[in-house]
Amino acid sequence: MSTTINFIGKALLIVTLLFALDQGLSRVFQRYFFKAPYGDIRDINYIMSESNEKLIAMGSSKARHHFVSSLLQDGLNISAFNAGMDGKGIFYHYVLLTSILERYKPEIIILDLSVKDLTASTDFGFDALNQILPYYGKVHSLDTLIAIQGFSEVLKVQSGLFRYNSKLAQLIGSYTIPYKIEKGYNPLRGKWKGGLAELERTNYQHDSTKVTYIQKFIDLTRSRGVKLVVTISPVFRMQTSEQDVYAELTKMLESNGIPHLVLNQSPEFLEHPEWFADPAHLNDTGARVFTQKVIGLVNSVLRK
Repeated sequence: MSTTINFIGKALLIVTLLFALDQGLSRVFQRYFFKAPYGDIRDINYIMSESNEKLIAMGSSKARHHFVSSLLQDGLNISAFNAGMDGKGIFYHYVLLTSILERYKPEIIILDLSVKDLTASTDFGFDALNQILPYYGKVHSLDTLIAIQGFSEVLKVQSGLFRYNSKLAQLIGSYTIPYKIEKGYNPLRGKWKGGLAELERTNYQHDSTKVTYIQKFIDLTRSRGVKLVVTISPVFRMQTSEQDVYAELTKMLESNGIPHLVLNQSPEFLEHPEWFADPAHLNDTGARVFTQKVIGLVNSVLRK
């Protein structure tokens, strides 16, 4: 009996020490995370807690590299911030949206979507939320997205250290590399010198949860009186197998009355490989051409 009691006592002591260590170290990471002066972490903290621009652009790496913030501001005569982030999909964007709307109401949001935002793929899925796990317990929509993944995921995020898992190198960079970009826009400078390729035929599987969150994004902007424009960025490759997916998205946008600009297979862009840094991303020259087209659509929406 005494042996059992001793074992339980030691086990409880170990658990208590591990919990104290977890909480203590996580507070250190927390302090540095939320005060990061540079890089992606700084941009995330800005959009989640400080942004006040009238126009917010969202999306994955295409948004990050395609929406020229200064052109949006000058062309529309309103403040603008590019909240795009590499590898992030609709779940991430929805959390950003709810966080923004808890603080203020932008006039308009531009959301760039791709095929991965509608289809079953580990890309643009729940893993993309890892970047903002430090906000767990602070943003209800994030807590909900963690919960729908199951009890094991909820259990993991109870660990403060887990929320900062794999962020050490990024945190170090946020303090040692003075990397600042213009209002969230990160230009690419290279020029694509290869030919036009066609993607390998893929049988995409519909992801009902992602599609549900696109609809939730639309519904939330509408309910809060925020205008929404959706874009599908140009790419330098033929996307025959993806056209059915984009047709589904276009139908969804039209049924909701959402203005949209579909340029993923634009002949104008396909004729200019020098506007691309790689087949999936425009360089700065191409981004400026694209942004001017977006300005035209947004102007018409704002005038309504």
